[in-house]
Amino acid sequence: MEDQILELPAATGSLAYRAKRRPLWKRAMDLIITVAVLPVLIPLMLSIALLIKLVSRGPVLFRQDRIGYYGRPFVCLKFRTMRVDASTAVTGYFKQL
Repeated sequence: MEDQILELPAATGSLAYRAKRRPLWKRAMDLIITVAVLPVLIPLMLSIALLIKLVSRGPVLFRQDRIGYYGRPFVCLKFRTMRVDASTAVTGYFKQL
């Protein structure tokens, strides 16, 4: 496992990434499925956003920078499930380990 982690290229936009692009048919399939599912997901996501806004103060979405495919950074947006001022300290079970 550690060997695999060390072999990933760290540079953004590296030659290794460009050489291993995904096939065009896969990208087309991703887009077709996304467009087909959007009419169901949009009302659901709007309902969740409204519920979060009604129940708590603060932003609806949590934004975090992450490292993705071949070390390329991207922004991850998720619905916020914690309080805005929540502690990030490890508590409970994990503290005992």
